[in-house]
Amino acid sequence: IGRILDEGIKVGISGGSDHSRPPGHPNGGAGIYEQAITGVWAEKLDRKSLFMALKKRRCFSSNGPFMSGYIKINSLFMGSDEVKGKIRNIEVKVYPTTEIERIELIRNGEVIKEFMRDDIKYTDIYDHDSYYYIKAYQKPEKGYDYKGILYTSPIWCKGE
Repeated sequence: IGRILDEGIKVGISGGSDHSRPPGHPNGGAGIYEQAITGVWAEKLDRKSLFMALKKRRCFSSNGPFMSGYIKINSLFMGSDEVKGKIRNIEVKVYPTTEIERIELIRNGEVIKEFMRDDIKYTDIYDHDSYYYIKAYQKPEKGYDYKGILYTSPIWCKGE
């Protein structure tokens, strides 16, 4: 993810598989994960709102569990590229399906802070252009032997 974002490409996070039973599926496959999924934060559950949420990069992905989450900076939602200034008031919310193991706050491809809870308020002071996103880990769901992993779409900030 970091390499694409470091190139200045602004993308939303999505996950999926073109297989009906992807690698890692408990009933067969060659990898370690269940089918990846994409979620969006949309105003309504209709076609227009879903496509608008995707266009605004208000999406997240997990490696199979129905966990979800978001990041806001200075009250602007993930996917935004309008955050300005060096003071970044960060709000993170993760909705796990099991117990959270940790949540990583990532700025410009580097983990700058780790949290052990799912509801976070944190202030970062950074006077340069940057992007932030969240990578969250939860304990395995019953019947599975791998951790759930969630990625949020980034949010971009302009330095002063």
